[in-house]
Amino acid sequence: MSQIIRLHRLSLFAAIAIVALLSFDVAAAAQERFEFQDFGFNRQIVRVGQSYSLGEGESVREIHSGLADITIAGTVEYDVVVIVGSLRLTNTAKIGGNVLVIGGTLTIDSGASVARDMAVIGGNLDAPASFTPGGEQVVVGTVAIARTLRGLVPWVTRGLLFGRPIVPDLWWMWPTIAIFLFVYLMVNALFSRHVEAVADTVSARPLSSFLLGLLVLVLMVPAIAILAATVVGILVVPFVLCALVLAALVGKAGVMRATGRSVIAEDEDAGRLPTRTSRASEGADRRRAGGSHGSAPSGRVRACLRRAGSRIRRRRGCFGRQCQRRDDSAGARLCSW
Repeated sequence: MSQIIRLHRLSLFAAIAIVALLSFDVAAAAQERFEFQDFGFNRQIVRVGQSYSLGEGESVREIHSGLADITIAGTVEYDVVVIVGSLRLTNTAKIGGNVLVIGGTLTIDSGASVARDMAVIGGNLDAPASFTPGGEQVVVGTVAIARTLRGLVPWVTRGLLFGRPIVPDLWWMWPTIAIFLFVYLMVNALFSRHVEAVADTVSARPLSSFLLGLLVLVLMVPAIAILAATVVGILVVPFVLCALVLAALVGKAGVMRATGRSVIAEDEDAGRLPTRTSRASEGADRRRAGGSHGSAPSGRVRACLRRAGSRIRRRRGCFGRQCQRRDDSAGARLCSW
């Protein structure tokens, strides 16, 4: 009886030892496979402004690039994303995930494979007629969009990344500056009082003006999203956007005007378009000054006449023609020297 019990114990210990040995071998094999996967496919490639080429027989996990050209001849386990750049898949390329190209050209040689979806937005697809991805194939936009985005690459890499918004040797830079200069001159002339008020506020309270503008930028997107969420607000959103654009133009013109004041003294009528009333007043002042002196007034006398007349009208709060003629006469007497 005791021998039978002893045999049962030995068989039980042997079974436990065999199970433990097998589990150890399985765990070791799984760990080896996991370490091999980490070593072989854990690489993630990220390139910004620098081209990259994956050679034949090489394997990576993912590839993400911006402002760069990518060439793939090996294996990518998951996705490939290229923003403002071109992507070429050679005949030995194998993509296990999705392919996305924004603002560039996707070139696929015969023999390449894409396991899932493929999308080209704002670019061109150059692939053989027999090529079909494992998922959907989407192409949106034209080559002109890609060329426009590619034209911005030198400005970003050679100017914006270095904090230099003007790159002199780009052909489109100076026409763009001329257009913006014309726009701001028109804004300064058409909205002179508003621009002057902005310039006065910026000069008097620069820190609070900056913080208020920053607050408007932060709250602009949530406010538009809240308006768009309502039925009535959808109709108001375009007007809000137009008002924000106009306010931005007036505000920037005011900041430029305040900056110019710190360099050159500003005349009282600076930035205002000459009106019919102002031209008539100037002619009357010239005739009065000429009659009192017997000759045409000098530039200094004309400037004094304009300032004196406008100050008197503003002090009395009267801007009619009778007040203008009367106050211009008073201004001429003040400047009779």
